[in-house]
Amino acid sequence: MESERGRWPEVPFRPEGLEELRRKADIAAVVRQTVALRRQGQRLVGLCPFHSEKTPSFSVSPERGLFYCFGCHAGGDVIDFVMKRDGLTFPDAVALLAEEFAVEVGEEEATPEAAQRQERRGALLKVLEAAQGRLRAHLMGPEGAAARRYLAGRGLGREDVERFDLGYAVGGDDLCRSLGAPADVLLEAGLAARGEGGRLYDRFRERATFAIRDRGGHIVGFGGRILGDGQPKYLNSQETPLFHKGSLLYAWPWAARAMRDQGEATVVEGYMDAIALHRGGFPATIATLGTALTDDHARQIGRAVRLAHLAFDGDAAGQAAVVRSAPPLLAQGVEVRVAAPRGAKDPDEILRGPGGADAWRAILAGAVPITEWLLNRALASPGAASPEGKATAAREVFLAIRAMPSPLVRDEELRHLAQRLEVREDVLREEYRRTSPDGERVHMLQSPRNSTRSTVETPKIPEWLPIEQQLLALAAQFPARAAEIRARCRPLRDAALDAALECAARGEDLSTSADENLRRAWAEASLAYDLPEAEVAKTVARWLQAGKRLQLNEVKRRIAELAAAGEAVDPALLVEVHTLGREIEAMSKGGERP
Repeated sequence: MESERGRWPEVPFRPEGLEELRRKADIAAVVRQTVALRRQGQRLVGLCPFHSEKTPSFSVSPERGLFYCFGCHAGGDVIDFVMKRDGLTFPDAVALLAEEFAVEVGEEEATPEAAQRQERRGALLKVLEAAQGRLRAHLMGPEGAAARRYLAGRGLGREDVERFDLGYAVGGDDLCRSLGAPADVLLEAGLAARGEGGRLYDRFRERATFAIRDRGGHIVGFGGRILGDGQPKYLNSQETPLFHKGSLLYAWPWAARAMRDQGEATVVEGYMDAIALHRGGFPATIATLGTALTDDHARQIGRAVRLAHLAFDGDAAGQAAVVRSAPPLLAQGVEVRVAAPRGAKDPDEILRGPGGADAWRAILAGAVPITEWLLNRALASPGAASPEGKATAAREVFLAIRAMPSPLVRDEELRHLAQRLEVREDVLREEYRRTSPDGERVHMLQSPRNSTRSTVETPKIPEWLPIEQQLLALAAQFPARAAEIRARCRPLRDAALDAALECAARGEDLSTSADENLRRAWAEASLAYDLPEAEVAKTVARWLQAGKRLQLNEVKRRIAELAAAGEAVDPALLVEVHTLGREIEAMSKGGERP
């Protein structure tokens, strides 16, 4: 997935199969499942599905099979798009597209090491699927009567067992004996543990179980809820090669399409809340696995939606979870609202109450922005109206504001906060700066009412950067000229563009490169410019001229340093200034010099 690796992993697909998939998988049709596109010249444009925007900066080239966003810089081919849209691994994205477009990608003859990894992964997935079959059978058998009573008390019936991968673990060494898998596989899959004397026993005992699937729909672990007395009340699989609690979100496979269609998600704390909301008609619901929402979770959610409702328990622990979970989501550009249940502990209780789904729908409709929720929470504390109380409340809200990537949004939030606290805006902004971590000031906008200058300085784009992007664009549009462009312009000053141009000169198809940086640079260059072939010579000349100007400025800088130090200036430097000046003048008149 785009944010998790710079290169594709080794996968058992034939190159010819992947090439056929890219040809047959209509990128415009795939993108239109998520984005409303309209034609603009030879391209299709629309609002980017990966970040919030009002003006379309997302571009698709059906002819080249590429997409690129000039706002968030996401780009690549149809496989990259599906990976980013659905949060899938490369193999799972390929499998999804291959099924949708009826393409046989086949398997490539793997290296012994890759084959061994695939075989091991396959063995772990197989035993976990078999374990779920055994646990489901126990739940429906006489030994699962107590578990069925517990689930019935939570509103779950027989029809939900299959739908939500429910089960019952009897304990002892039932799974260890019945699955017939080697001990090392059972241990590595997280199904077994070793007791005294090295004897294997089941990790989950006398618990209602919930299978946990990854984004590709594979069972990678389990959660269990104890039925009687004992601790812990909830137990998850330990960390395994397949199960990583900090990157898994419960119910993601069920929620993925609804999140994509709605552009929003509801994040809850546990299995039962997620299941209850799915049963109640709220399919865009996912849950953390008994841990705080991590940066990895936030990246996945940020790729899928633009709005997240945090619907944690209403107790102190749930409120603390909201405070911890909001900043990572905000940092991904996700709008965060808090759906605060009242009169019940959690969403499951609300849905089973007299108001049912309508009551929960009203709670979502009344969800408040995270900054409002934080401020209301702080102002409810004793002494909140005092200057010290207002300072404390402001610092609570600052935690969320600092996580917001947009300086304009931060600016507006600070203005609104000053109004709510009834304090002078310039004083609040000084407090914001004073309590900021190192580096915060450089991106904080001052209010136009308080200052005529902004502390944000727009970085000056180097003269040569857009020229080098145009060189790569020309190489993409006119492949027969790529080697010529490369011969005249080497090396480019931007390393990624230089590597991409080198590959283009060799005739490589960069849209299928295993290097993500090359794919993105190629997508951006291909979609950024539509230039006539006559621009090849002109753009090469502009690049050479820009290089001469850089040389001239460097020589002048050295002369100025010597003069400032009172040292003699080498006459050779003056000659070099004269020579470079003449060459630049000749280039500007169209007479390019070697």
